[in-house]
Amino acid sequence: MKKIIFSFAFLMTLQVSLQAQQWEFDYATGERFVQFSHGILDSEGNGVLVGGCGPAYPDYHPIVMRVDSEGGHSEREYEGFEGLMLTHIVQLSNGNYFVAGLISEEAVEVLVLDSNLEIMEDKRYEKPENALLLAGGRLLLEEDGTVVMCGSARYTSPYGGYRTRPFLYRFDENADTLHCRYVMPERPEPEYYIDQFECHQILKNPRDSGLILIGDGRHGNPSLICYDYDFNYISNIWMHNDQKLLFTQYSSCCWLSDDDLLVFGTLNAKNDQSRNIGLLDVKLSGGVRWTDTIRAEPQLPFRVASGKCNCATFVNDSTIYCSYQSSENLFGPYFPSVCLLNKDMEVLGNKVFLDEEYTNHPTHFTLPQNDRGCIIVTSFALVANNTSQGKLIKMSREDFNPIPSSVEELPQETIKAMAYPNPAKDWLNIDITGLLDGQQYRFRICDAYGRVYMDRVVHVEGNPFKICTTSLSPGLYYYTVCNSQTGFINGKFVKE
Repeated sequence: MKKIIFSFAFLMTLQVSLQAQQWEFDYATGERFVQFSHGILDSEGNGVLVGGCGPAYPDYHPIVMRVDSEGGHSEREYEGFEGLMLTHIVQLSNGNYFVAGLISEEAVEVLVLDSNLEIMEDKRYEKPENALLLAGGRLLLEEDGTVVMCGSARYTSPYGGYRTRPFLYRFDENADTLHCRYVMPERPEPEYYIDQFECHQILKNPRDSGLILIGDGRHGNPSLICYDYDFNYISNIWMHNDQKLLFTQYSSCCWLSDDDLLVFGTLNAKNDQSRNIGLLDVKLSGGVRWTDTIRAEPQLPFRVASGKCNCATFVNDSTIYCSYQSSENLFGPYFPSVCLLNKDMEVLGNKVFLDEEYTNHPTHFTLPQNDRGCIIVTSFALVANNTSQGKLIKMSREDFNPIPSSVEELPQETIKAMAYPNPAKDWLNIDITGLLDGQQYRFRICDAYGRVYMDRVVHVEGNPFKICTTSLSPGLYYYTVCNSQTGFINGKFVKE
C-alpha cells in the first residue's frame, strides 16, 4: 500500500473547488434534544436513523427518522419507553427493521418495526445484578437470519477499581433471545485480561462462522476480540502501533480483504496537543501494518482531527467515506469533516464545513447512498436555553472527486493504451500514449458484472501510471479512461 500523508493544507485548498452539497436540514430546531446514534440504507434506498429525543438530555425516549434521496423525511417517536436510547438498526430479510438500545444503562431493549415503522415486537432484558451499567449496543445480522448484539458491561473488580467486559445476545427475528452471555471469566483465563473494553463495532469473521468485536481497551489501545458462533472466546488481537501514538476511544473498521481490516480512528500524541487520523492495516492472522495518516499541520489553524464511532462506510467495493471532526485545539470549536479514500489508502477528496452555521456540529456518522454519494449526520450542538440541534447533509460523489471540466478533449483515434503485466498480480501499469501531461483524467475499473472497484481522478505526469491491484479478487476486469464525461479508451486485464 502507498504511504500517503494528507495534510490540512491540501484539505483547505481542495474545499474551494468542491460543489455545494445537494441538500441539508436541521433535524432538531433547538426546542428539544435529539441525538441519532446509527443509521442504515434500507432496501428501498432510504436512510433510516435511530436514536433518542426529549425536552432535554437525559430525559429522552426513542425516535426513528426515515430520509429519502431527495431530502424528504418523517419521524416516529415512541412514548412509553422513557430513558431508552436506540443505538443500532439492521433490516431483516422480510423487510422489517430490527432495532436495539439501552434503557438508562440498566437494561437492553429490542424492537421489531414493520415497513411503516410501527412496533411489532418489543422485549426488555435486564442486566445481571452484579453489573453496574451497560454501554454500547451494536448489531450484526447473520446469514441465518439471527441478530447478534454486542455491548460492554462494567463490574466492580475484586482487586480494586472497575473492569469493563463484553456482553453478547443472539436474537431471532421476533426479538426472542436464543443465546446470551455476559463475560465474567476468572484469572488466569486469557479472556480475563480483556479490560476496559468499549465495543464500537461487530463484524462477521470471513474466515469462519465467528464474530469479531472492534473496540478499545486498556490505555486506549484498539482491540479485535474473536468469538465463535456460540460466543466462546477465541483470541484477542491488540492493535499496537507507534508507542508515541495511541488510539482514543473512537474507531471503526472496513474490510480490505478476507484477512485485512482498515482501522480508522484518532491518534493521540502523548506530548503534543495535536491529533491525527490514523489508518491501520490489521491482519486477522496476526500483525499490524501502519499504512497512513491524515494529519493536521501545526503551522495551520487546524491541529486536531478526531475520528468518531461508525465513521467509515463503503461507497462501493473500492472506495470508503470516513468522517471526522476538525478543530483548532482540543477544546474546539469543531467542524464536520469527511474524506474519501480508496482501498490503497489514497485520499481522493474531502470536505470541511467551515461556515459559522456548522460550528460545533461534529460529524457523528455517514450513510452511503445508491447514487454513490453520502448523508453526513452531525451530532447535536448546544444553542440557546441549553437546547440542541443537529444536521443532515447530503453530498454527491462528485463533491469529493469532481471530474475536471476544463480538460482538453482528445480524439479517440489518437489514444493508444497497453496494460501490463497481464495477468497482473500486485500492480498494473497502464501505458497510454497521447494523454496530455499535467492534465487530470478519470480512471475506472469494473468487473465482468459492471461492479465498480476503482473510480478516481489521476494526474498524468508521464507514462505509464501504476495501479495497485492487491485488493482485487482473481478474475477478468475492464478499465476505462475518461476525459471529462466521455469514456474514450477501454481495455481489459486479468487479475491472478
